[in-house]
Amino acid sequence: TPLPRGRTDNPYRYLLPGRPSPGNRAEAQPWINRGNQAFQRQDFAKAIESYQKAVDADGNFFEAYFNMGLSALSGGDIDTALRAYEYALAIRPDHRDSRFNLSLALKQRDHLRDAARELETLLRQDKTDLPALLQLGELYSGPLARPVRTRSIYQQIIQHHPQAIEAYEQAIEQAPEHEDAIYNKQQLEELLKQQQAEQNPDQYQQQEKPQPDDGDDNQQQQAQQQQQEEDVEQGK
Repeated sequence: TPLPRGRTDNPYRYLLPGRPSPGNRAEAQPWINRGNQAFQRQDFAKAIESYQKAVDADGNFFEAYFNMGLSALSGGDIDTALRAYEYALAIRPDHRDSRFNLSLALKQRDHLRDAARELETLLRQDKTDLPALLQLGELYSGPLARPVRTRSIYQQIIQHHPQAIEAYEQAIEQAPEHEDAIYNKQQLEELLKQQQAEQNPDQYQQQEKPQPDDGDDNQQQQAQQQQQEEDVEQGK
């Protein structure tokens, strides 16, 4: 795979904050306004400083935490991004963008299994979430090496987002050496070809004589491989 093999044994130590207590929203609002202005100027350090003052005044200010995380991600301050999104999710646990951005920050810090778990949480909320599917496909096909789950992810992409291959083609046109786009496009095309062959076997007859009993063997091997992936995921 062209994807970098990051550290898979690098668990993130979650802060696990409880829901913060409300504070003085009137005092906090001017600071978030200043943060938004700094963000528009791409002065991410100043934006983070302003958002921090907003949450100091009102610890239950979701927008301040979310915007702080976005500024931190944009400015490369990953530790601040992780903290901000944890607090944002403590206030709004089902907020999709906070969890997705948390997964991006975890991935950048090589907390790959934790990033994958956050994305799996998103897919339990919405199995058609294309950005989550694509990010998870990259993690499982590359550094986390879970081929059975990778196939399942790509099947979901083809089922719910048939335009995904076209999107990869456009990405490759803009960046011909975009290795991730090339690899994922190939994976989707190969899976789509396999599905077409299963649906129309007469049109996709193999030149070589099939080996006897390979269907049952493949099913057994796939089941064993999936169990091995689950065991590794659970730390067995």
